[in-house]
Amino acid sequence: MFAKLLRLPVSFYDKKENTAGAISSKLATDVFQINNMVSGVIGVVCLNVATVGGSLGLAFAYSW
Repeated sequence: MFAKLLRLPVSFYDKKENTAGAISSKLATDVFQINNMVSGVIGVVCLNVATVGGSLGLAFAYSW
C-alpha cells in the first residue's frame, strides 16, 4: 500500500482529505485492524484444534 501511495500523482496530495497526517493515520489504522483480525483468527483456529484434539483424545482414552 505504501508503494502505491508513492506512485500516486501530486494532484492526489493537493486535496484536503489527503494530507500527510490523514494518510499516516489511515496506514496505521489499517495495519492495526489487519493485525487484530489475523491474531483473532489464529487464536480461534488454535482453540478449535485444541478442543477437537482434546475431545478425540478423551474419546479414545475411554474406548469410544
